[in-house]
Amino acid sequence: MALGICTPIIAAVFAAFLGITNPPPGLFVMIVLVVPLALIVAMVAARVFAQQAQMNLGGIMKVIIIGGVAGGASCAARLRRLDEKAEIIMVERGPYVSYANCGLPYHVGGIIPEESELLVATAETFRSQFAIDARTRCEAVAVDPDCKTLDLKNLETGEVVAEQYDKLVLSPGAPPIRPPLPGIDLPGIFSVRTVPDAREIRQWLKKGTPFLAGMDRYSGIQAVRPKTRAVVVGGGFIGLETAENLAHRGFDVTVLEMGNQILGPLDREMARVVEGYLERHGINVVLEDGAAEFRQSPTGLLEVYTKSGAIYPVSYTHLTLPTNRVAG
Repeated sequence: MALGICTPIIAAVFAAFLGITNPPPGLFVMIVLVVPLALIVAMVAARVFAQQAQMNLGGIMKVIIIGGVAGGASCAARLRRLDEKAEIIMVERGPYVSYANCGLPYHVGGIIPEESELLVATAETFRSQFAIDARTRCEAVAVDPDCKTLDLKNLETGEVVAEQYDKLVLSPGAPPIRPPLPGIDLPGIFSVRTVPDAREIRQWLKKGTPFLAGMDRYSGIQAVRPKTRAVVVGGGFIGLETAENLAHRGFDVTVLEMGNQILGPLDREMARVVEGYLERHGINVVLEDGAAEFRQSPTGLLEVYTKSGAIYPVSYTHLTLPTNRVAG
């Protein structure tokens, strides 16, 4: 009950930290769902390891955590609070060890204007405040559970070192599914999972095609602005957040969902309310239909072909399908 009462407060503090005076409803929903789950997992894992460390004949336990951001960083911080002596190493393959991943779609939409506003803590913050050895651009490439060793590769130098551990935490996250559809690798088809993903999308929205180039520099002198369209594949939470933010940027947005409703965890009656809300705000919701093929027209536009035979010419396509297994 305490967690349920605190979650809205956490959402409000999170929005204030990012400088959002009127946070969109989608941001609140994601925080309500993602933050409590990540914190619960992190606290349980950290408590188990701390208890085992106390049973380790007074020795210092060495824990390596693969992956940062919500799960790994929360686990590392919680473990430090429970055990001041444990040696903790946290490795993150990307350039940022802790950032507001729930805010990525809102950075794409410009509601969170600066990338720096997404960054919660740096590797130096973990080292100086928590005595945690946080390593970015570092990838776990091999593990030997019998010898309890982990091979870590520095992605900038290529150097590989072996680290011994007492306990190993796997928190690498998971990539979104990219189905093997024709044309899936064409330019202009994106998914968002990390800060560099959001950066790449923002760059594409500014100058990815002749239709998009210079759109951020339009003035009142131009009388006609090219019509920009986008298709969001998947009607889950991240898909709807993405649709909301693309609409905020002036795109004509269509959401393709293969199920008979958006937001699968909701009851159908509640999902219908959300669908009506989206349509009242100009977002086209297409149910029981999915992407079948992507093509590029002679003009440079993408064409999204659906299973029902419909064709959507777009400037941008966003994949928000469910996540796959843990990232390799």
